Amino acid sequence: MRSVLLSCFDGAVLAGVLTSLILAHAAPGTAAGQARCKPQVASALHYTRGPTSAKEVGLTLYPRQDVELRVAEKLTVTGAGAHCLTGWIAGFLAFDGGGTFKMRPDLTLISRDRDRTPFAVHSAVRGPFFYGAASTSATRLSPSPFNPHHLGIWPAPTGSSIALFSLPIEKGSAPQVLARSAFRLRGLSYFPAPDGPAGTLAMIRDLSPERVEVIISGIVDRRPVVPRQSVADADRRR
Repeated sequence: MRSVLLSCFDGAVLAGVLTSLILAHAAPGTAAGQARCKPQVASALHYTRGPTSAKEVGLTLYPRQDVELRVAEKLTVTGAGAHCLTGWIAGFLAFDGGGTFKMRPDLTLISRDRDRTPFAVHSAVRGPFFYGAASTSATRLSPSPFNPHHLGIWPAPTGSSIALFSLPIEKGSAPQVLARSAFRLRGLSYFPAPDGPAGTLAMIRDLSPERVEVIISGIVDRRPVVPRQSVADADRRR
């Protein structure tokens, strides 16, 4: 599973992967009372990264034979403006107010043009209503637009639900809960592995305006893929 977790994303790989990257990034941190985000906020924040477990980050997993989610590590961002973090994928971070960065192994940041990062190509997917609520964020578990398998997060009374669903949505179907979080999650991203039905999943949660965590997990989806019309085609036919 550790081989699934991609910690770097160099320019040579970028050109070939951007065309297939699917990302559902977090909504900007604009809650009332939070400071306005500025482009230079990223360099003033403190970053720590290390191994963790589902229990430590408040996740309850519902094991399945066909889909495996394994929490591996977390990136903690602290300081004034931590809430400005809007996305993490494959070692890149994006911030509200401007700024996209590559994180070095020593956790220092290098500014990058957004057009040369995974954030340049992303597709926000709309999940179905679940327990009367719209999905906070959702992503396809494959770079193919014809793969029906998706994953989303929904608000719950005491945290968030992480559930599997398929698109196009079939009548009478409902998302299947893969995990529940004791904390409210606001962002979800997926990065596919170069081979096999696996990838890296990142979920963002706010512990306070000055403390944000990115939960990084490996996910393997062993379900068979029955090609359907693409989501774009489905939307056009509605």
